[in-house]
Amino acid sequence: MRGIGVNDDEHNAFQWFYESAERNHHADAAFVVAQCFQNGLGVPEDSEQAVVWCHRAADLGHTDAEFNIACCYLMGRIVQKNEEKAADYFSRAAEKENIEAMINLGKFFAHGVGVELDRSKAKQWYDAAEAVVKQAE
Repeated sequence: MRGIGVNDDEHNAFQWFYESAERNHHADAAFVVAQCFQNGLGVPEDSEQAVVWCHRAADLGHTDAEFNIACCYLMGRIVQKNEEKAADYFSRAAEKENIEAMINLGKFFAHGVGVELDRSKAKQWYDAAEAVVKQAE
């Protein structure tokens, strides 16, 4: 978090992001607050608060937060392991063309993890991820 024309002040920057997330329900700000807690930027490191804020950002539609929360549920990191919730959050991010989420969702369908086994849906997600990559080239 770098200021332009002002001194670096991580705590003050954190406060502004926190206020925007809390008052305005701003997804990007909530995700930054989560990252601050995760990395100890402007506040003491706190993995539990990082997950709380990442969850808020995900529920506000932040794609990276959706992906990160899916990973937390998949691995049981800070939250109780829940493959169905992981699939739900991967699906949300995949719908927004997050390539990693698309691939993970494909794996879930291919192996019946958190969703009913469905190899045709797995292929659809793999193909969709490939299309996004080709489009970006």
